[in-house]
Amino acid sequence: MHMDKSIVRTIGLAAVLVLLLTTLLPASYADAQEPELAPCAPPPAAANWIINVNCEIGVNTIASRNVTITNNATVTIFGGRWLNVDFTTYYLRILPGSKLLIRPGARLYTLALAHTFLNNSDGTFGYYLKRVDGAVMESYNPTFAFYPASTIKVVQHLHAMRAVDAGTVTLGGTNLNVCSGGTNCTDNANTAALCGGAMVVETLQTALTNMMRPSNNQSTNAIQELFGNGTPSVGRAAMNTTAWTTVGMSNSTALQHKFACGNVANNPYNTLTLADAGLLYEEVMTNDAVLPEPERTTLVQIMLNETNDNSLVTAINAIVDQEAARIEMPAADIQAFKNGLRFAHKAGNIGTAYESDAGWVSLPVNNGVDARQYVFGHFLDAATVNTLPSFDARTAELLRTAIRETLPLY
Repeated sequence: MHMDKSIVRTIGLAAVLVLLLTTLLPASYADAQEPELAPCAPPPAAANWIINVNCEIGVNTIASRNVTITNNATVTIFGGRWLNVDFTTYYLRILPGSKLLIRPGARLYTLALAHTFLNNSDGTFGYYLKRVDGAVMESYNPTFAFYPASTIKVVQHLHAMRAVDAGTVTLGGTNLNVCSGGTNCTDNANTAALCGGAMVVETLQTALTNMMRPSNNQSTNAIQELFGNGTPSVGRAAMNTTAWTTVGMSNSTALQHKFACGNVANNPYNTLTLADAGLLYEEVMTNDAVLPEPERTTLVQIMLNETNDNSLVTAINAIVDQEAARIEMPAADIQAFKNGLRFAHKAGNIGTAYESDAGWVSLPVNNGVDARQYVFGHFLDAATVNTLPSFDARTAELLRTAIRETLPLY
């Protein structure tokens, strides 16, 4: 079991001995010593958490302030669960006679992003980081169906690129009528009258680029119309089939309406889960049955990526510098690692109440000969208070775990 020195100093020698004994004891022995435990009461939203009865942490839990275990209480974290305490600011104190039992596969740790969300917003939030073809590394509310704004546009992007692969459309030869004078929120094909008096013609490649980079809603709606043969709702149904049947996403993710046409006022409205977003990016980047080359590379090139999103590159590089300093990595290797960064992502927001980002990242290992891939996402849903740092800062902080894992392997 790995523990940061700062955590060891914070929780004290007695707690460390409890953790070590719990880790080393056979599960059968520990089970024999403990009665069935009730769930711990959830921590207060903005106050110290005092636990004074025997209980189990059976769900992933973020403590907002200090944590004290007292009154001879035994608190157990079961395998596959974690307790996240902000050890940079607060403490976990285990008073004499009390115990914290951490079962195999459980974690006691700090993830800064969780506390950033908790302390700077009042909406529902979540985050997700998974190694491609590997384990989930960070996860909170991964199956919560949030309003994704433009983040869900990647479903349309994938559907279009599969059609390119099938030969039913071409990037340069298929044209779309795109509103330029206003938004057509009907389920009818675009006309000048429905578009506020003006339309422009875009190739499919231009429309996809406008959808995935500046996030143009008119181009996005025209893509729904294209794949619905003039009826946007039919296009959305086809795209949902791609998500559910081809990718394997859950029906908690769905395109339900046009963009810039009511947003969360729609019933039903568009929804996405982080687990589904992660699955889409993982399947796109690894499964030829979902999207083969060269369309896979084209899909990434059309999106925001390391060649055109300097803001996210800068944010990620700042985390690389911090983590590289921890292991005294040579400057030349740091720069080579940065040069090997690859990513693609799509973010979305409705004001500051609904914000999200999801994507894929590849980090170099073995002197750049190999790479480890990860999928990621985070969201804030229905917030009335939002003093969070930038999207890019949040995404980069979420990727810290992956960067910390891969830097020593470079």
